[in-house]
Amino acid sequence: LPHTWNFEKQRPLFARVQQECRTIGLACRDLLEPFIARGVDAASLRLNALDAHPNERYNALVAEELAKVLAPRRTLAPADG
Repeated sequence: LPHTWNFEKQRPLFARVQQECRTIGLACRDLLEPFIARGVDAASLRLNALDAHPNERYNALVAEELAKVLAPRRTLAPADG
């Protein structure tokens, strides 16, 4: 997950993680690029000025991005009849 400080500077780390995931065949979802593409200011996703933990908006953005990947895979169990 992206840290709430300077998204652009995190790109090299995320590139290394993506490469390692490909190398070992692990499915990996990069959430940094969607955050950057949205033009979201990293500081606006912090809990407060003294606490850089992610806030509610950050968690909502993560949920939206993960839903794009997970929702199509979801299957409904057959109803008992």
